[in-house]
Amino acid sequence: MSCSREYIFRETFMRKHYVHVIFKNDIVFDGKPCGQIIVKEIVLSDNEKEEFLRRALKAIETNGKFIAKCFRLNESPFDAKEIEIDTNNILEFEHR
Repeated sequence: MSCSREYIFRETFMRKHYVHVIFKNDIVFDGKPCGQIIVKEIVLSDNEKEEFLRRALKAIETNGKFIAKCFRLNESPFDAKEIEIDTNNILEFEHR
């Protein structure tokens, strides 16, 4: 199973879980290279939330880039920062 934008939306918005993501290639997070993060939520407008909800309920999965509030494994969720994530760079993932 690949990690889609809708999967992360379902887990973070609908099920209120965090998603632990391990990247194929490190990303820059808070000015430093980072190989894994915890996704707290996807940043969406109300219209985008409705569209993601429709796609998630119809089991439509899409890949690509999205903006999410994330934090490092050793940080607090209250320190979450917005970053851009590309699902094509995700190696492994699991909800927490």
